Amino acid sequence: MRNFHFWPIFLTILMTGFQNTQAASKASSDSSKTECLGRTVFETREDITWHLLDERWDYSDGTGLGSYSPDINLADKQLSYGSDPSDNAFHLVTIDVTPKTTIDTFNKLVRRHSHGSLEAKKRVIQGEINEISSEITEELSKSNQAKHQVLSKKNKDLNASLERLDKVSSELVLLPALIDQFEEQGRPTDKLVAELKAYQKEFDSYPTDELYAEQSSFDFGMPDAFGVRHPDKLIVLLWRDEHIYRFAFGQQSDYSEHRSSFEKLLPAARDLLARFRTRAEFEIPKETGFCLPFGFIADDGKAHYSITMAWHPTDNPNLLYSLSLSDDIGKALNLLPVLTTPIMGSPFPSAGEIQTFGPSKVQIGSRTGIMGGKYYKPTDPQGGETEATERFVMTAGLANKGYEPSMVLKAQNYASTQVRSFEQSKEDFLNILKSFRLQPGMDKLTGK
Repeated sequence: MRNFHFWPIFLTILMTGFQNTQAASKASSDSSKTECLGRTVFETREDITWHLLDERWDYSDGTGLGSYSPDINLADKQLSYGSDPSDNAFHLVTIDVTPKTTIDTFNKLVRRHSHGSLEAKKRVIQGEINEISSEITEELSKSNQAKHQVLSKKNKDLNASLERLDKVSSELVLLPALIDQFEEQGRPTDKLVAELKAYQKEFDSYPTDELYAEQSSFDFGMPDAFGVRHPDKLIVLLWRDEHIYRFAFGQQSDYSEHRSSFEKLLPAARDLLARFRTRAEFEIPKETGFCLPFGFIADDGKAHYSITMAWHPTDNPNLLYSLSLSDDIGKALNLLPVLTTPIMGSPFPSAGEIQTFGPSKVQIGSRTGIMGGKYYKPTDPQGGETEATERFVMTAGLANKGYEPSMVLKAQNYASTQVRSFEQSKEDFLNILKSFRLQPGMDKLTGK
């Protein structure tokens, strides 16, 4: 009798162990993490790569910072926060973050963001030329020939100084690259380094003007911080935890009629920077605030914001997710056009299976949104299956309600060969949608 009871128990234990092993295996292959963006948290793949740079960083050429492709449109990408104190209809700041990089890259970007000291030095020389030119008249030539000759020579020397300054500035740009090239080739660089020091010393000997001093004199009371003033905006670079954070305060578009007041921007910028800190990937702050990739701004949960950011699974760079979040309904108004976005497919669209699904209701956190998309699978001209896998695009979203933001999530593949099938990617997509919720700390404001 004991043996009779033993086998069912043994088989139960064996099956339970097998099921647990299967569950553990599935959990390890589909492991997810909680990420934070804006005032929202959601579940995503554990290994993702954020698309952090775009064409706005075109001055970063030569720094080793490259942008990913495919990517969302420049006009769509943004990470904007707060309200411009000059006009609340505009955002206070637009923020960009680099991938992990070095302090040397930060210093290069500081130089490229700086108001060119070259221009300031040339303004000094040009000002003297203009002043002397106004004195060198035909009248002076007749009344005081000697003075006319002295001023003419000085004017000639000043113009030569302008040309020399351009020459010195060019050498300061070219020589570092040449030194790097020599070092890579194992050639001696002592002579080039000495030339570079001499040119730098000569360049530094030219004075700058008062405008340059005013534009460059910003102390934010923190290390590795750089600020530069423009007539109606302020750019700040921070070097923190191997990332560069670029804060562009004020109106950034030259095509806008709005112009920010720099006097109002500066105290608002100091206040925001005092509330900013870095954030590890997948770290979810417990206090109320605003999340950005690798960063966090503590606040009362009420500042306006508008975000469109993208990422891809690290093992599948051809599958692009883009997420738009905003406390303004404007982001949700983009939903209907993207539901009908054409997908990249075969040049022979009739040779394949095309499906359009939605719009239909879908669960997004605790709310109901809409979802739609297109699916395409090619076939060869004889009607058989091809080796290529599916192409697809999926979009879902909803409008803002109270502290719940407008949200649009889109996933699109940009190559035929995919790590996961369409059905698996769709399941991932739906799981992300279901996981959306307000970040910790917002419950105090919502009463939930």
